[in-house]
Amino acid sequence: MALHPILPVIAGESLTSYLNRVARFHCEMDLFDFLEFIGVSRSKLITPRQETIDRLETLLGLSSRQLNTMCFQSLGNRQRMIAGEPVHVDFADMKKTCFCPCCLLEDASPASASRGVRVGRVSWQIEHIRACSVHGVELVRGKVGRFSDGLHLMAEVAPDDEKLEQLASEAREMGASALETYVLRRLKGAAGPTWLDDQPIDLAARTCEMLGTFLVNGPNANLNLMDEAAWHKAGHVGFEVAALGANGIREALQAHLAALAPSARCGRAQKVLGFLFKWIQFQRGAKDKGPIRDVLREFILDNIPYEAGSELFGEVVDRQRVHSSYTLSKKTGLNQSTLHRAAVLHGLLDANQDRILSHHVFDAEKGEEMAVRLSSAFSVKDLESFLNCSRIMAETLSRSGVIPRMHITEEKGRGTRKSIAPEGAQAFLDDLMAQANRVGKPSEGMMELMAAGLPARWPTIDIIHGILSGAFDRVEVVDPDLKLQGILVDPYEVRDVLSRRKGGGRVGKHEAAALIGMSVQDFQLLLTMRDSTGQPYITVQVEEKANRRPVQLFALEEIERFQQDHVALREICEVAGASPMGMKNKLDGIGAVQITACVPGVRVWYRRADVREVM
Repeated sequence: MALHPILPVIAGESLTSYLNRVARFHCEMDLFDFLEFIGVSRSKLITPRQETIDRLETLLGLSSRQLNTMCFQSLGNRQRMIAGEPVHVDFADMKKTCFCPCCLLEDASPASASRGVRVGRVSWQIEHIRACSVHGVELVRGKVGRFSDGLHLMAEVAPDDEKLEQLASEAREMGASALETYVLRRLKGAAGPTWLDDQPIDLAARTCEMLGTFLVNGPNANLNLMDEAAWHKAGHVGFEVAALGANGIREALQAHLAALAPSARCGRAQKVLGFLFKWIQFQRGAKDKGPIRDVLREFILDNIPYEAGSELFGEVVDRQRVHSSYTLSKKTGLNQSTLHRAAVLHGLLDANQDRILSHHVFDAEKGEEMAVRLSSAFSVKDLESFLNCSRIMAETLSRSGVIPRMHITEEKGRGTRKSIAPEGAQAFLDDLMAQANRVGKPSEGMMELMAAGLPARWPTIDIIHGILSGAFDRVEVVDPDLKLQGILVDPYEVRDVLSRRKGGGRVGKHEAAALIGMSVQDFQLLLTMRDSTGQPYITVQVEEKANRRPVQLFALEEIERFQQDHVALREICEVAGASPMGMKNKLDGIGAVQITACVPGVRVWYRRADVREVM
């Protein structure tokens, strides 16, 4: 049977406060006598269980749902519930008292809603509420002195009105933070940012405060020395970021990381993220931290090298996502300076190619692929052996661009630097041998390639260009295993053809590509492309040979004009002193459009007119 008339609940009022007013209104008793009268112990009222809520529902005439918004109902196992929100016990510390002196002074007025009785607000018990949203002042916190103070009865835990007047006059101004506003609105059933709403309210609040502390005070903040104002500011800053969701948090962390001094960014995650990392990594027996764990874990794996099989936040890392030059050097045994320079020049890393910093990281999979290529790279001495040619010829083929070099640090020692791509050397040999007819014995007048230059009166490299372009009818090989030493040509045919072709200002495909500084594959791509007027960049001229095999030739005039009008990204970077990745982002920003995508991040070409302002 409910007590009638049912006393109206004041907005935000705690259950203890309401029972105190009911006791006075209906029975003219104080709270403790009233609890004894109705058979409810004080201990059961601090964090009531469901049976106590059911009893009070019958007695007070209020719904169980409304009663649950007025107190922290015990669920057992250090869990409580308020307004249908399950929370951990530390969401509300029942061993602390808290009040707004301005609110209590207003309650003392006979004209107030409580008619002069002090009203306790349930929100004052929430650990993350530090300001009065009505008066804009800091709440006064204290310690529970007696067991009964745990009921937070304002007549018992707050001082007399004279002292309240003093506290009110001395109260520090503190408006409700964005986090506090969110918490109070959510307890009233209002929807908020999805990422926060999708997790328990206590985890959301704690995440905002920890994230804000990191962003405001840095990774070395001492949480034990932070006062209420510091936590209040941290909650506000953290909420503004967390409200943007996982992507917003990652962006804020990335910006914070980028702003750190290089010395502060070097090291493992514990050094870079400090207390934020320790909060999750070293408290495995504590309560769940919520989705911030996964956000931080993804951020760490994307920015700090963690080997596959290592453990992070209690979970095994399935694959390494990023490498530094140091970690890749440790894994592959390659020189870290070589790896760093190669990563910069191949567009994996936006950095100074001559300065290695441990926080400079790049994609692990692409980095390891690059390392494999570097490990298998040829030196000029290796190329000499592979092609079975002289050292001078090997150097000429490499330096002229007929066989492309890899863009890496060239270590000291002539002939020993490994900078030649094996696949490029193999492709060159395959193309050369494809132009030769297999014979049992040399035809009359044929000479070895290396010896034919003198009677032909042309350098061997020009003869090789002629062979690759299909300019000669008579090219033979008796033993392909001899490679370049096995190629035979007619020196007099060579003299006639090259004199006629060079006199006409035309070159073959391989020579044209080498003159521009492209690979043959990239040059082939260029031939298929058109400029803004719809015209080809380079015109293909086809010449029929006596053996009816067509030969593609290209005018030197057009090649020179292409070089005058266009520039490679690598050349732009050399002039501007920038990395390929950084320069490409800058060129994208000014609207410069690459004309062809050659070797990714290195051999990209632009119109000179579009990039003058950065050169």
